[in-house]
Amino acid sequence: MNETMIILWATGVALFMATLNAQNVSPDLMAAVRTTILIILGWSFACCRYGFRAWAELAWPMRYMLIFSAVAVVLAWLFYLRASHKQTVLRVAVMDRVNVGFAALFTALFLWQRTSMQSAVIGFGLVGGSLFLAFSKR
Repeated sequence: MNETMIILWATGVALFMATLNAQNVSPDLMAAVRTTILIILGWSFACCRYGFRAWAELAWPMRYMLIFSAVAVVLAWLFYLRASHKQTVLRVAVMDRVNVGFAALFTALFLWQRTSMQSAVIGFGLVGGSLFLAFSKR
């Protein structure tokens, strides 16, 4: 899948989720639907490409990291969708970007993946900028 297709899909999903948010659909229901669809698509892609044996071949630390990251993503969606009903979407979306920084940090800490100085600076800038915008007075 090329980058244009990914951008089109992401835009479509964002518009669909914004439409549901504007119609006061329950954030819990939105998170459940989104998670269910991602689980089905994710396992379909993984099984078609690698089969079920790929999971058995993963080391235990990687399995734990995948499970914890999935739980963190679902919780982030739930908090994001709940907060977007109570606050402006722009303010909530800024905090959603903090996930990227934490994912990079946890990958470096728990999976001992080496990071370059450029990646570290970008991660700190992303998290710092998000926190600055989230807590600034508007």
